[in-house]
Amino acid sequence: GEPERLLGYPVYTSAYVPNIAAGAIPLLFGDFSAGFFIGERGDMVFQPLYELNALRDVTTILGKMRVDAVVADTAAIRGLKVKA
Repeated sequence: GEPERLLGYPVYTSAYVPNIAAGAIPLLFGDFSAGFFIGERGDMVFQPLYELNALRDVTTILGKMRVDAVVADTAAIRGLKVKA
């Protein structure tokens, strides 16, 4: 029942992290609450998907929102760069 940990800190995964390869940075470690900001970059857009569930008389709605992030305190977060 315990979350995975690295040096006592919780571990989070993301599908958007690059694969392990020479020159890639697949691991970030640090205090994200101290220097990591997420901002909205547009309005949320909703799109009904009528065809997806037409036979079941159900409408599915897809919501999309563009966001961006910036590291404000670069000393708080470090990346592990893979060597060749």
